[in-house]
Amino acid sequence: MVFQNNICFSQQNIGGRIDSLFRNYTDSGFSGSVLVAEKKLVTLKKGYGYSNNERKTLNTPTTLFNVASIGKQFTAYSILLLDKKGMLGTADLIIKYIGPFNDARDSTTIHHLLLHSSGLFREDVDYDYSTRAKFIQSVKQNGMESLFRK
Repeated sequence: MVFQNNICFSQQNIGGRIDSLFRNYTDSGFSGSVLVAEKKLVTLKKGYGYSNNERKTLNTPTTLFNVASIGKQFTAYSILLLDKKGMLGTADLIIKYIGPFNDARDSTTIHHLLLHSSGLFREDVDYDYSTRAKFIQSVKQNGMESLFRK
């Protein structure tokens, strides 16, 4: 993640200038997706490099990345903010948001996800991160890690 405040580019054609900067980074090995926006005005939304080097699959603005643990604290904080605003509840069943599993996982709550006790993810499975829908489907197609939750 790159956060930059007070960019030195002129406001005129800033998207093109930032795109040029990231194309240069791509030549040096950068691979990822970039979104630059201010007050709902999108200046740049583009993928760079490959999401899969072996298959030569290009990144797009909607490519999903397995970033492992790096986003956990941001996700947890965001969920707690939404809970505080009444937009969701940590006791909500996740099937409310992603549909049913049709097994014991239907009782999984957002709280289980926050505590990493959901049993949804197995270490022996390669999940499909190419789109949100495919990721959810790959989770649903693979059984639970454990039936025991705390």
